[in-house]
Amino acid sequence: MKTAKHKQKGFSLIEVLVSIAIFSVIVGGILLFSIRTIEAHTKTQAMQNALENARFAIEKLNKKIRTSKEINGDDGIVTSLTGSNEVFFVDNVDATKQCFKFENDKLFFDAIDADSDAVNCSHADFNNFEALIGSDDGKIKVSGEFILRQTDSVQNDRGFVRTVVTIKYNDASTMVTEKDSVTIQSGVSLRDY
Repeated sequence: MKTAKHKQKGFSLIEVLVSIAIFSVIVGGILLFSIRTIEAHTKTQAMQNALENARFAIEKLNKKIRTSKEINGDDGIVTSLTGSNEVFFVDNVDATKQCFKFENDKLFFDAIDADSDAVNCSHADFNNFEALIGSDDGKIKVSGEFILRQTDSVQNDRGFVRTVVTIKYNDASTMVTEKDSVTIQSGVSLRDY
Protein backbone atom coordinates (compact mmCIF):
# COMPACT_ATOMS: atom_id res chain seq x y z
CA MET A 1 0.00 0.00 0.00
CA LYS A 2 1.12 3.34 -0.87
CA THR A 3 0.42 6.34 1.36
CA ALA A 4 0.13 9.75 -0.17
CA LYS A 5 2.21 12.40 1.40
CA HIS A 6 0.65 15.77 1.30
CA LYS A 7 2.77 18.81 1.80
CA GLN A 8 0.93 21.64 3.50
CA LYS A 9 1.60 24.98 1.92
CA GLY A 10 1.13 28.32 3.73
CA PHE A 11 2.92 31.33 5.17
CA SER A 12 5.55 31.00 7.79
CA LEU A 13 5.45 33.08 10.95
CA ILE A 14 8.31 35.26 9.71
CA GLU A 15 6.52 36.02 6.44
CA VAL A 16 3.36 37.02 8.33
CA LEU A 17 5.33 39.30 10.68
CA VAL A 18 7.15 40.98 7.80
CA SER A 19 3.90 41.64 5.95
CA ILE A 20 2.28 43.08 9.11
CA ALA A 21 5.30 45.36 9.61
CA ILE A 22 5.15 46.62 6.01
CA PHE A 23 1.39 47.17 6.27
CA SER A 24 1.87 49.10 9.55
CA VAL A 25 4.47 51.39 7.99
CA ILE A 26 2.19 52.14 5.03
CA VAL A 27 -0.86 52.81 7.24
CA GLY A 28 1.25 54.94 9.60
CA GLY A 29 2.49 57.05 6.69
CA ILE A 30 -1.03 57.58 5.37
CA LEU A 31 -2.27 58.46 8.88
CA LEU A 32 0.57 60.96 9.44
CA PHE A 33 -0.09 62.58 6.06
CA SER A 34 -3.80 62.88 6.89
CA ILE A 35 -3.08 64.45 10.28
CA ARG A 36 -0.67 66.98 8.77
CA THR A 37 -3.19 67.86 6.07
CA ILE A 38 -5.91 68.46 8.67
CA GLU A 39 -3.52 70.59 10.78
CA ALA A 40 -2.57 72.68 7.76
CA HIS A 41 -6.23 73.18 6.83
CA THR A 42 -7.12 74.20 10.40
CA LYS A 43 -4.21 76.62 10.54
CA THR A 44 -5.09 78.15 7.18
CA GLN A 45 -8.74 78.59 8.16
CA ALA A 46 -7.81 80.22 11.49
CA MET A 47 -5.38 82.63 9.81
CA GLN A 48 -7.91 83.43 7.07
CA ASN A 49 -10.63 84.19 9.64
CA ALA A 50 -8.25 86.35 11.69
CA LEU A 51 -7.15 88.23 8.57
CA GLU A 52 -10.77 88.83 7.58
CA ASN A 53 -11.54 90.11 11.09
CA ALA A 54 -8.46 92.34 10.98
CA ARG A 55 -9.52 93.89 7.68
CA PHE A 56 -13.01 94.51 9.06
CA ALA A 57 -11.61 96.06 12.27
CA ILE A 58 -9.21 98.32 10.37
CA GLU A 59 -12.00 99.46 8.05
CA LYS A 60 -14.20 100.19 11.06
CA LEU A 61 -11.34 102.12 12.69
CA ASN A 62 -10.62 104.08 9.50
CA LYS A 63 -14.25 105.11 9.07
CA LYS A 64 -14.44 106.34 12.65
CA ILE A 65 -11.10 108.15 12.61
CA ARG A 66 -11.79 109.84 9.29
CA THR A 67 -14.61 111.80 10.93
CA SER A 68 -13.08 112.31 14.36
CA LYS A 69 -11.01 114.82 16.29
CA GLU A 70 -8.68 114.90 19.28
CA ILE A 71 -6.66 111.82 18.44
CA ASN A 72 -4.49 110.72 21.36
CA GLY A 73 -2.12 107.86 21.96
CA ASP A 74 -1.30 106.15 25.22
CA ASP A 75 0.75 109.10 26.46
CA GLY A 76 -1.55 112.03 25.70
CA ILE A 77 -1.79 114.38 22.74
CA VAL A 78 0.75 113.83 19.98
CA THR A 79 2.04 116.46 17.59
CA SER A 80 4.33 114.37 15.40
CA LEU A 81 4.26 110.79 14.15
CA THR A 82 4.40 108.70 17.30
CA GLY A 83 3.90 104.98 17.85
CA SER A 84 1.32 103.84 20.37
CA ASN A 85 -0.43 100.61 21.33
CA GLU A 86 -3.75 102.45 21.66
CA VAL A 87 -5.64 105.22 19.93
CA PHE A 88 -8.24 107.43 21.63
CA PHE A 89 -10.46 109.84 19.71
CA VAL A 90 -13.72 111.75 19.82
CA ASP A 91 -16.15 110.99 17.01
CA ASN A 92 -17.47 114.14 15.28
CA VAL A 93 -20.72 112.43 14.30
CA ASP A 94 -22.10 111.52 17.74
CA ALA A 95 -19.33 112.95 20.01
CA THR A 96 -18.71 109.54 21.61
CA LYS A 97 -15.24 108.84 22.94
CA GLN A 98 -13.72 105.74 21.42
CA CYS A 99 -10.69 103.61 22.04
CA PHE A 100 -8.90 100.89 20.09
CA LYS A 101 -5.98 99.16 21.82
CA PHE A 102 -3.63 96.22 21.43
CA GLU A 103 -3.42 94.25 24.66
CA ASN A 104 -3.00 90.59 25.69
CA ASP A 105 -2.49 89.40 22.08
CA LYS A 106 -5.80 90.93 20.92
CA LEU A 107 -7.19 94.14 19.44
CA PHE A 108 -9.94 95.64 21.62
CA PHE A 109 -12.56 98.35 21.04
CA ASP A 110 -14.80 100.34 23.39
CA ALA A 111 -16.92 103.48 23.08
CA ILE A 112 -18.32 105.65 25.87
CA ASP A 113 -20.70 108.61 26.09
CA ALA A 114 -19.61 112.10 25.18
CA ASP A 115 -20.22 113.41 28.70
CA SER A 116 -17.35 111.33 30.13
CA ASP A 117 -14.21 113.22 31.11
CA ALA A 118 -11.96 110.53 29.57
CA VAL A 119 -8.90 111.74 27.66
CA ASN A 120 -7.28 108.33 27.06
CA CYS A 121 -8.05 104.61 27.04
CA SER A 122 -6.97 104.15 30.67
CA HIS A 123 -10.01 106.02 31.99
CA ALA A 124 -12.34 103.98 34.24
CA ASP A 125 -15.33 104.61 31.96
CA PHE A 126 -13.73 102.32 29.36
CA ASN A 127 -14.74 99.02 30.95
CA ASN A 128 -16.62 97.10 28.23
CA PHE A 129 -13.85 96.36 25.75
CA GLU A 130 -14.82 94.02 22.92
CA ALA A 131 -12.15 91.83 21.32
CA LEU A 132 -12.15 92.44 17.56
CA ILE A 133 -9.19 90.24 16.63
CA GLY A 134 -7.50 87.41 18.54
CA SER A 135 -8.52 84.06 19.96
CA ASP A 136 -9.32 82.89 23.47
CA ASP A 137 -7.40 79.65 22.99
CA GLY A 138 -4.16 81.55 22.31
CA LYS A 139 -3.60 80.16 18.82
CA ILE A 140 -4.14 83.52 17.11
CA LYS A 141 -1.95 86.25 18.60
CA VAL A 142 -2.40 89.84 17.50
CA SER A 143 0.05 92.67 18.00
CA GLY A 144 0.42 96.05 16.41
CA GLU A 145 0.70 99.76 16.82
CA PHE A 146 -0.91 103.00 15.80
CA ILE A 147 1.33 105.67 14.27
CA LEU A 148 -0.36 108.97 15.19
CA ARG A 149 -0.14 112.64 14.27
CA GLN A 150 -2.52 115.20 15.72
CA THR A 151 -4.09 117.85 13.46
CA ASP A 152 -1.93 120.99 13.30
CA SER A 153 -3.93 123.93 11.92
CA VAL A 154 -0.88 126.24 12.07
CA GLN A 155 1.19 123.97 9.81
CA ASN A 156 -1.94 123.08 7.81
CA ASP A 157 -1.35 119.35 8.55
CA ARG A 158 -4.26 117.00 8.94
CA GLY A 159 -4.28 114.43 11.69
CA PHE A 160 -3.15 111.01 10.59
CA VAL A 161 -3.33 107.44 11.92
CA ARG A 162 -1.49 104.49 10.42
CA THR A 163 -2.52 101.12 11.81
CA VAL A 164 -0.13 98.17 11.67
CA VAL A 165 -1.53 94.76 12.65
CA THR A 166 0.50 91.55 12.86
CA ILE A 167 -1.37 88.27 13.17
CA LYS A 168 0.57 85.18 14.26
CA TYR A 169 -0.51 81.59 14.47
CA ASN A 170 0.86 80.05 17.65
CA ASP A 171 0.93 76.27 17.41
CA ALA A 172 3.02 73.56 19.03
CA SER A 173 3.25 71.50 15.84
CA THR A 174 6.61 71.04 14.20
CA MET A 175 5.27 71.62 10.71
CA VAL A 176 7.22 74.40 9.00
CA THR A 177 5.61 74.54 5.59
CA GLU A 178 4.16 78.03 5.50
CA LYS A 179 4.65 81.43 6.97
CA ASP A 180 3.08 81.70 10.40
CA SER A 181 2.42 85.46 10.49
CA VAL A 182 0.79 88.17 8.38
CA THR A 183 1.18 91.93 8.72
CA ILE A 184 -1.32 94.38 7.28
CA GLN A 185 -1.24 98.18 7.35
CA SER A 186 -3.63 100.97 6.66
CA GLY A 187 -3.48 104.74 6.96
CA VAL A 188 -6.18 107.37 7.19
CA SER A 189 -6.21 111.17 7.50
CA LEU A 190 -8.78 113.17 9.42
CA ARG A 191 -11.14 115.35 7.41
CA ASP A 192 -11.16 118.31 9.78
CA TYR A 193 -8.55 121.05 10.08
